[in-house]
Amino acid sequence: MQTQLVLASVAEVEQLQNWVANVAELQRFAGKSFTTYPTEPLQFFAQIFHPKIQSFSLINTDTAEQLGFAQLCSAHQHHHIARLIIAPWHRNKGLSKTLLNELFIKAFDSAYLPFSLYVDNENHLALNLYKKIGFVFSKPPTNEHEALRYMTLSADKALWHINQYLLTDNNH
Repeated sequence: MQTQLVLASVAEVEQLQNWVANVAELQRFAGKSFTTYPTEPLQFFAQIFHPKIQSFSLINTDTAEQLGFAQLCSAHQHHHIARLIIAPWHRNKGLSKTLLNELFIKAFDSAYLPFSLYVDNENHLALNLYKKIGFVFSKPPTNEHEALRYMTLSADKALWHINQYLLTDNNH
């Protein structure tokens, strides 16, 4: 499957609520500020979009289908990854790893910095993925919600993953 990372469209963001089944899943994906499911579209957009955060979709280039979504911004001298999600019918196919590698490549276009993210303590699949890639638990730069864990990945480790991805993957 050929994939491409693109800036997310409004229509693609609109689809994200269909990828979660209840308020608990929505909060694991988007944050504890989401208290109702489904969320009104305008409220959802207002909470997802932020001028300093880039929103990306991972697209199947053969079908134009949206496979995943994530956000990227700069925070505390890190490239910060947020709200990473894969369409439910495409999970367990390695697309989270593809999406992360594409985000690493995109981020390095602007600066060679380490990466950070927060992950929900209950999201064991994501925790295992991030650990496998090399993210480590770190002291958060600010006090955050107790249900979240702050993780970081060195720029060198991200570059190693990019090299492995580009050498072994047929996406490019």
